[in-house]
Amino acid sequence: MLLSNEQYLAQLAEHLQQLEGKGASSLYLSQKKNPASGDEQNTKPSILLRAKNGANWKISTTVDAENFTEFFGKYTEVCKGGMIGLKKRDRKKNKKKKKAPTASTA
Repeated sequence: MLLSNEQYLAQLAEHLQQLEGKGASSLYLSQKKNPASGDEQNTKPSILLRAKNGANWKISTTVDAENFTEFFGKYTEVCKGGMIGLKKRDRKKNKKKKKAPTASTA
């Protein structure tokens, strides 16, 4: 669903708050150059941003080059605020596997 920039930020913040209390939930954020439609000479550069959590919730918005700096300032605040509840990945298991002795042939 294509939303305005403000609606996108509001829904993203709301969804991040909902995920904060849950255990194992994923949220995928992606961005890419907005594909130009029609005459490419007259189109201004823009970026397409998407957020989804699997198959049941998807939102997207386009950000023009003129609003890029202002939007990404707000976007980073929303993302940082929503990532407070994230759990750090346990890397000790991987380190133990790497340090385990291997059988060597003589």
